[in-house]
Amino acid sequence: MIIGNMESGDIPLISHQNTNNGVAKYIKRLEHRCLFNYRNTVALADRGVFYATTHNQNFHIRTRVKALVFKEKNISRNIRLFFVVAINRLQIKFIEYSANATDKLSNERISLPVYQNNQIAFDFMEDFIKSIEKAHIDNIYRFWQNKLSAYKDVVAGSGG
Repeated sequence: MIIGNMESGDIPLISHQNTNNGVAKYIKRLEHRCLFNYRNTVALADRGVFYATTHNQNFHIRTRVKALVFKEKNISRNIRLFFVVAINRLQIKFIEYSANATDKLSNERISLPVYQNNQIAFDFMEDFIKSIEKAHIDNIYRFWQNKLSAYKDVVAGSGG
């Protein structure tokens, strides 16, 4: 499956690259390849970059990429993001390009928040990602407010 020979379309093809959220190209549906449901799947580049990604539409994967499928059917975007970050924290352990990280992954522990009864705290993950996004949006808003204020000062002739 050579990427350059694939017909362009609207389905993301996820590769083992760590740029563009792993999307190598948008292609037409591949009839004899699994189309992964983005709502319950995280893509994981297992060689070279060990890079987990989540997407907002169904996708195909290339070689050197695995699909980690949740047992639950509809995992929220925020919970998938939390898992992606938790998995990507392990990247440093798999920096040797030729190493197949998923062969060793079963020996790794991915830190997740749990309650005292050892149940995974999915609601915490959801709220945590929301709070990070809110803080980021607030920072961007303050940044642009400062830029706008400086612009207004220059236009009014009192700054610059």
